[in-house]
Amino acid sequence: MPETLQLIRYAIVGYGSAARTIHLPLLAFEPRMKLQAIVARKPETRDEAANRHAGVKVYASVEEMLASGDVDLVIVTTPHESHAEISIRSLAAGKSVVVDKPMCLSVAEYEAMHTAQEKSGKLLTVFHNARLSGDFLTLRSIIDSGKLGDLKWLEVNWNRHGLSKRSAWRNDANAAGGRLIDLGVHLFDQVLQVFPERVTSAYTRINRDWPDAQVESACTITIGFEGMGETGRTAIIDVGSMTRIPKPKYHAIGTTGTWTKPGGLVDPQDAALASGDYADACEDPTNIGTLVDPTGTYPTPTIAGDWRKFYANVADVLLDHATPLVNLEEMRRVISVMEAAIESDRRGDVVKLPVPSPGTPGEGQGEGLSANQSTLEDPHPGPLPAYRERGK
Repeated sequence: MPETLQLIRYAIVGYGSAARTIHLPLLAFEPRMKLQAIVARKPETRDEAANRHAGVKVYASVEEMLASGDVDLVIVTTPHESHAEISIRSLAAGKSVVVDKPMCLSVAEYEAMHTAQEKSGKLLTVFHNARLSGDFLTLRSIIDSGKLGDLKWLEVNWNRHGLSKRSAWRNDANAAGGRLIDLGVHLFDQVLQVFPERVTSAYTRINRDWPDAQVESACTITIGFEGMGETGRTAIIDVGSMTRIPKPKYHAIGTTGTWTKPGGLVDPQDAALASGDYADACEDPTNIGTLVDPTGTYPTPTIAGDWRKFYANVADVLLDHATPLVNLEEMRRVISVMEAAIESDRRGDVVKLPVPSPGTPGEGQGEGLSANQSTLEDPHPGPLPAYRERGK
């Protein structure tokens, strides 16, 4: 990318609900970025994109867009199974890449993506906007205050009733649908941000009780970490689609205090994106958290989140060489633990694994995880496989 770049020209790959309702509205707040191109597989989706975005180039394939040569940044918002292929192809073409969560579906895919990034020298980062959600910022603030003492146990829950109504692929296990991968990856990222210690184990219990879909109706994952004392630290992630009464979003237990917070699936920033006014991003007062410590019980108002900072950071990285908000070392931990959780469900047993803490080089994938070489390390010159727009 030229050092004199002042305006980042970006392409959106995939024009489903993720692109239309989250990425593009957030990008509209960033004046240093310009929508240059949209890639959409279906003709009717391309027509819709062209009608909504006058003057923006619309392509039927990633190859066409990359060949145009007038894009600096590729933003990948397609279904999960295509993230690695499209990211690797874009990096090989000399483009920086933002890929929606999950970054990929295996450690092997991660390694191939990391190799492609190192060869290109371009930015590769992952859209983990939940790091900038108000409830998670509040959790971090409570922990940092010291009022919990030594945090030993953290439960993070994301539950609702019903399968996805936005897109059929989200209810298809063969397309990497389901709550564990789609929403659970946000929670993997959050607990790994809170607990930097080495991961020692993962155990997953899943029910699949929907008659018309082989995705999770209920899913609980227990992650063990090294830490002070014999028991270390524990994180429990709970995602499901068959509960009519949601659990608290967070329940954090420390040696001197406990904090719990209710809350639904939707951050108030969703309403702000729909209205275009971030003043609408106000937490429902009934969703504030409660802290209990030896001195009493205290309400904890939610800190205002700001997802806009993600793309502001991307612009800072590309224009001013800032540090990425989400780095690849962190993503290796996330994908390693996610893969271990899926393997635990397959085995029906605990998976022991030494996933290193951030900054610890050279650790393996962990006991029992697949060590198969990725087929993505040397991207083939042929066309990319067809993909579906998210939300379609």
